Amino acid sequence: MLWSVTRSHLGLLVALTAILSSARAAWAQQAEMPVLLPKSDVAVIYRFDRAGLQDYHKWQITYGDGNQRVRFDYFRWVEAKYPFLTVIYDRPANRFITIHPENKTYSERPIGNAANPGGFLRADMSFTRLGTAVVAFATCTDWKVQEPGVNDEQDTACVTEDGIVLRILSSKPNVSTMTATAIRYGAPPEGVFDPPAGFKLEP
Repeated sequence: MLWSVTRSHLGLLVALTAILSSARAAWAQQAEMPVLLPKSDVAVIYRFDRAGLQDYHKWQITYGDGNQRVRFDYFRWVEAKYPFLTVIYDRPANRFITIHPENKTYSERPIGNAANPGGFLRADMSFTRLGTAVVAFATCTDWKVQEPGVNDEQDTACVTEDGIVLRILSSKPNVSTMTATAIRYGAPPEGVFDPPAGFKLEP
């Protein structure tokens, strides 16, 4: 009887060890890639360096409803207070809205199968952890990022634990770099994912 109990106990230990080993392997695998989209409602302002004169130099991205609604505001200059273009991705309402504030017009189309534009990184990319940094007073992990089948690029992305991309750096000198300058957590203002009142819908 004692041998039977001991053998059963050893079998249980072996089974538990196997389960824990598998769990540790899964945890390690999960830890080797960043969270791909913000988990919280948040607004982030980005500055673009090395951008051309005709390009935008500042972004504000607002995430809401568990990242299912995303608003992009494009600014010509870092000092600009008002965007010249706004794009809204509204998955729950299945609509993709483009707003032209200077003309007070907007257009709208179904999202369909389009991917969430608020996700700068994808699960099919390869990630290598490099270290940590502080950007916009927030701690983030630097990751080397490689596109599938591309080996000559050494881009890096710094991502917070809750999935906010704070910086993207390219090894190519002619590609703009993106750096967060301000982060604001909290529910977005009412109506931020709707066209402004009084704007004309373009066909």
